[in-house]
Amino acid sequence: MQNDFFNRLLLIKSELENISDRKFATRLGTTPEKYRTYMAGSVPSITVVGSILLNFPEINPDWLINGIGEMHRKKENDEVVDEVKDTTQEDLVYFLKEENLRMQEKCESLVEERGRLRQHIEDLESQLSVFLPKANAAEKVIKYKGKHT
Repeated sequence: MQNDFFNRLLLIKSELENISDRKFATRLGTTPEKYRTYMAGSVPSITVVGSILLNFPEINPDWLINGIGEMHRKKENDEVVDEVKDTTQEDLVYFLKEENLRMQEKCESLVEERGRLRQHIEDLESQLSVFLPKANAAEKVIKYKGKHT
């Protein structure tokens, strides 16, 4: 099963002419076996995502993680890429933790919304259960009158 992350990895790989899957996996900071699992649809760990961002500093983290924005960071003159190359692992861990918190908050919000929608469905089903017997009774009366007129 292919996923969006899979497609983003393929785009990164396509920029590296004639690189084997084994070499690409090494550049990603993972094993060829693990790389194949990503190609099959599994999502890499934060460590691997961090390694990808460290090994490919020109890649936009928002694009890699969420598919948002352009694939490459905007370069006004190469200062941005140089700045990323100077990014420490602590900076990257901080960024990924912040992103993780943002995603957890979004998940919590979606869970709350799901709860509200479930309650709304239950309310509608309750209203329907009151209305349905009356509708069935009215239908029987109409059929009875139709037969006896």
